[in-house]
Amino acid sequence: GKLEKEVGMSGPTSKSTGSAGSEGGGIFERLRRAVNTLKEQKAGQTSRKPPGGDKPPLIWLGTNTCAGDMLSFLNSKDPAYHELVKDLFDFRYNYLTMAAEGDLATRILEETMADSPGRYFLVVEGTVPLRSGGLYSVVGWRKGEPLTALQAVRELGAGARYVVAAGTCASFGGPYAAAPNPSDSRPVEAVLK
Repeated sequence: GKLEKEVGMSGPTSKSTGSAGSEGGGIFERLRRAVNTLKEQKAGQTSRKPPGGDKPPLIWLGTNTCAGDMLSFLNSKDPAYHELVKDLFDFRYNYLTMAAEGDLATRILEETMADSPGRYFLVVEGTVPLRSGGLYSVVGWRKGEPLTALQAVRELGAGARYVVAAGTCASFGGPYAAAPNPSDSRPVEAVLK
């Protein structure tokens, strides 16, 4: 559709990730285009409404990361973070800014997968470690067991409308996947294949 073409993100059928170095610009450029398209739609300048008729849910998952992409995003001006949260996305999960923790935070992920399949955006920042069943990056706990980044990315990615690899680490591996790579970390796209 128009939004997918203008934004340049991957759609639900291909499950390939948009990446910082891919055709169509980096994550911030693609999000800016998405925001501008949604603004036009909201203002009635086009007849198409945002997916689902209201703000699409957004999950920003941090895996093995320095958090630099999230910090840059928080400091962005066009669009500003508060504008995205208030007007354009239902920002349900963000590992740096949310108040929820523990089981409550994990429940947000599970509820989003159950209530909004094929509708939510998943942004992954960082590499995904594979060694030891992914235990080198635990994003939360579920039923007393660790929820690894590997599990979270695969489960959330399977139901997402879009999966966006934010930054060098999520897109290409970056320093977390550099030799000797003791955690066997991989970019997001390699985990979703």
